Amino acid sequence: MKNILVRSLTGAVFIAIIIGAILWSPWSFFIVFCLMTFGASFEFFSLISRKAHKDFKFFSALIATFVFAAISKSFLIPDLHFAWMVAFPILLFIPIVALLSKDALNSTNRITAGLLSVLFVAIPFSFLTGIRIFQGSEVGKWLLLAFFLTIWSFDTFAYLTGCAFGKHRLYEKVSPKKSWEGAIGGLFFACICTFIFYKTTGIMSLGAWIGFGVIASVIGTLGDLSESLLKRSLNVKDSGKILPGHGGLLDRFDSTIFAAPFILAYLYILNYCI
Repeated sequence: MKNILVRSLTGAVFIAIIIGAILWSPWSFFIVFCLMTFGASFEFFSLISRKAHKDFKFFSALIATFVFAAISKSFLIPDLHFAWMVAFPILLFIPIVALLSKDALNSTNRITAGLLSVLFVAIPFSFLTGIRIFQGSEVGKWLLLAFFLTIWSFDTFAYLTGCAFGKHRLYEKVSPKKSWEGAIGGLFFACICTFIFYKTTGIMSLGAWIGFGVIASVIGTLGDLSESLLKRSLNVKDSGKILPGHGGLLDRFDSTIFAAPFILAYLYILNYCI
């Protein structure tokens, strides 16, 4: 009972922070996700290179955060569209610092973990900023809120439907508890979520919103399975312990990390073609 209460309270606070940051302003979202990027990058580096010195983990997470900030600012400030170019020189500080370390000849794992933390955390998170300001702050606010609520709806109802009706495993050797029945149930309710946004916002057509829900759900599931594969291969249950009852930030953002670039690309394609 105590664990359920802790898990529920943590989840409520987490959701409130994300939704509040989205609705307040693009800059409030930027600030909150600078912190999220640092934490998730630190977790990712720790998973890949558990033997690395804590100082280098901290440095790698800091670099990932600077990369996120640089790319995000290219979205946030039109006159700084070139800011994303700064991300690449910043990124190269990871191998440079490793080269200058005392244990330089044994730094391959640290360099790989640092670069991958940028690729799999910082850059996808920056696409969330792109969604937040897509076609202006007001439209982007509802698109990003719809994105998160769609992901959360899929996860919640996939779990509930799977518990009630799940018989056929989705990918048993990677995630034994996930089922096809759960995935179908989650997809149905994710599309219900996007239908509600269609009726209340008038931003896109019904077909565009359904496509939005399907892409977020399918790619989000692949992201979830990919992180499960990573943790299983490393014999780790959770990516971290920062969220009581939930594990780490990566455990909460695995679907988001994969789906965000696809959703932003989808929005730009729709905008170009329609």
